Amino acid sequence: DIRKIISAIGESAYAVRTDKYSPETKKMFKQTLKRVIEFSSQLDSEYEHPKQAKQDLLPYDFSVYVKESDKKRTDPEDMPNPSDVKEICQKIESIKQPDTAARDVALMLFVWDSGCRIGEALSTDMKHVTVISDRVEVTIQGNKSSGDRKNTVKIASPALKHYIENVHPDPDNQEMPLFVNLNHNHDRLSSATVTNTVSRAKEKSSISKDWSNEKNHIFRKGRITYLKKAEKMEDTNIDIRVGHVVGSDQTRTYTRVTDEEADSSYLESYGLKEEEDRVEDDLEPLKCLSCSKVNSGHRDSCRSCGDVLDSKAYPVDVEDEKENFENKLDEMAEQIREMKERKKREDS
Repeated sequence: DIRKIISAIGESAYAVRTDKYSPETKKMFKQTLKRVIEFSSQLDSEYEHPKQAKQDLLPYDFSVYVKESDKKRTDPEDMPNPSDVKEICQKIESIKQPDTAARDVALMLFVWDSGCRIGEALSTDMKHVTVISDRVEVTIQGNKSSGDRKNTVKIASPALKHYIENVHPDPDNQEMPLFVNLNHNHDRLSSATVTNTVSRAKEKSSISKDWSNEKNHIFRKGRITYLKKAEKMEDTNIDIRVGHVVGSDQTRTYTRVTDEEADSSYLESYGLKEEEDRVEDDLEPLKCLSCSKVNSGHRDSCRSCGDVLDSKAYPVDVEDEKENFENKLDEMAEQIREMKERKKREDS
């Protein structure tokens, strides 16, 4: 019977809404079958351990893994970049109520900043979060292949702080999820809700990229690709930050570049083309020149005073916020002194 079920899965015999299962759907059915056997073995005195049942009942060549050749890969040109994340966040703010939008934007920027899986982001509790004056530190929970890892987030810091301090229903409760449904139950946000939010925002955006094969995972892959292309981190450090086994092929598999990018890199290396920035600037926090409020990098205007933020003129490193502000005051004071001296000379 088990062999018949496995064969039926391979032939898409149970399909109703589609002619053929995708490799990922077949993987899901096989995983379910394996879990059923593991559970049933606990009720059968014949087996002392689920592993014995799987060895006895499943074919020797049974595998739940999807071959790399069978996987549907997102076109490199469809990988999200900082401007896509910025537009998604702005559209979320336009279609959602302010509090819900603040939560969803904080989640989007956290996933983009840390490169974590959506499930890891949603399983984060308040006890895993430490808010510091110039950053937020998050201990991302690991799995069977990787341990817990502490990520310092900078890109998402302003949005996370705003959400935690002004929207989260009970930030002092260490057992509360970080990302919660903002209803009376305050239960953990689901990945289906996130998928729906991103889909709605993308529909209203100008983004024409195809993200149908990846869903929320596309932002994790896009982040890894961006870090590689921007040469911001070495492979080993990327592996550690995103929860891959150091030296594994996953980081290389996730990194997608177009033929044009590869060709451009080749021409530059041989001096046949002037070196230029091939990647966008990241969504670094921006400080308002009018009120000194540090804003999330996806914003065009200050959350506090509403003044326009010029990302090219006022990029701010959160860690150096105080020093930058003091330098700006010194510059202004120097300009005032020069104006006074000029006025005296003119009067004399």
